Amino acid sequence: MSRSNPSSRRGFLLRAGATFGAAACVPLAVESAVAQQPQATPSGSSRKMDLSAITQRRTLGTGNFRMEVSALGFGVPVLEELGIGFVPYSPLNRGFLGGAINEYTRFDSGNDNRNTLPRFTPEAIGANLALVEVLNAFGRTRGSTSAQVALAWLMAQKPWIVAIPGTTKLAHLDENLRAANLLLTPDELRDLNSAVSKIRIVGDRYSAEQQRQVEGSE
Repeated sequence: MSRSNPSSRRGFLLRAGATFGAAACVPLAVESAVAQQPQATPSGSSRKMDLSAITQRRTLGTGNFRMEVSALGFGVPVLEELGIGFVPYSPLNRGFLGGAINEYTRFDSGNDNRNTLPRFTPEAIGANLALVEVLNAFGRTRGSTSAQVALAWLMAQKPWIVAIPGTTKLAHLDENLRAANLLLTPDELRDLNSAVSKIRIVGDRYSAEQQRQVEGSE
């Protein structure tokens, strides 16, 4: 995929979304596993491997692992060394980086689990809006939305990192695809990283019980 060709990036993003569906986190291409199609567990879920525990790199090529990473830079050298593509889970943080959620937003407990997540309490949302404001300010002078800036930043990290944001709305699909047109320069990436690094994110990703389920799932 050419980083300098927006149509190529957009097509790759769309093909990846069609292949993997809603945002997911799975290994893509590993040379040693080309001929081996990994099998799902009986429950239908993928096995999970924490990148912090990787000591034998060959294990990544022999199974279908769900990977949990605490930050984009964590574990990236291992993935790059092995030629493994990375599809980050929920690249827009369950819609939060799109800018339409605030501390007054209420989630339907019948079909939306965000009301159970510590990062989506009114207090956490109110504090974390500082991140959305940085993305909005950055995108405003470039004709881009906060979601587009977030996706463009992600795609600018490595050519084998593929963003596949899930959505049920055609307008959001079009908005997300247009992120491929936003090519960030090294100076812009540095400025954006500097601004974001000053923000303290409030709220854990999961509750303690949910985190135990994530860490203990097979």
